[in-house]
Amino acid sequence: MKHPNLTDAVLLLCGILFFSLCTAFSRILVAPPTGDTPLTYTVALDPVLPESAEALAVGDAVLDAIGKYPLGSVTACTGSERGGWTYLTLTVRVTGKSTADGFFAGGFLLRPGRDVDIRLPGFRGTGRITAVFPDTVTAEEPA
Repeated sequence: MKHPNLTDAVLLLCGILFFSLCTAFSRILVAPPTGDTPLTYTVALDPVLPESAEALAVGDAVLDAIGKYPLGSVTACTGSERGGWTYLTLTVRVTGKSTADGFFAGGFLLRPGRDVDIRLPGFRGTGRITAVFPDTVTAEEPA
């Protein structure tokens, strides 16, 4: 059996140093969140009863039901009824931050395909984010 010697110890220390530097630089090289960005995103809600759909209104504040993050306000609500259920799509506007992973609103990552559990005044539901895009409307233009 071979006993560790000075060369083995130096190689081990170099490996640890290399790993530590890579970890430190990866945190520096990851793009930090940029400035505030006005965003619009859509959420396809799971089917709800028609009377539940009536509780939704344009202007309602949207809140993440789990983490309590503010997720913007409803700008449009469209739906259709099939088989006694209402299928809704909400369009929501929020100010978020852009990162390499997507857009963050509060501490919530807005990314297409992500499930979301939301709460609005008089309504709680689940759905999936279907689209997220920066707004092209400027502050001088009417929304």
